[in-house]
Amino acid sequence: MAPRKNKPIVQVQGYTMRFKKMNKNGTELFYCVERERRARCDAAYHFDRMNNSSTVKNQHARHDEDFVRSEVSSEVSIQRWIGMR
Repeated sequence: MAPRKNKPIVQVQGYTMRFKKMNKNGTELFYCVERERRARCDAAYHFDRMNNSSTVKNQHARHDEDFVRSEVSSEVSIQRWIGMR
């Protein structure tokens, strides 16, 4: 088996999110990194580059904000994500 390709991780409103896919309407879908961990959080956010805004699809559940990873502000993190593409 080929190794899994790591997808970028960004901070969105204090939570660590992982890029999932690009939607047909041009928005980017991000899932919570706790989705595949013990918390089984099903949070999802849509990020629109045109408006530079994020929309909550599903709220976070069963875990608190990640204070260790949230030292970087969400705006700086998303700006880095935009610069990578």
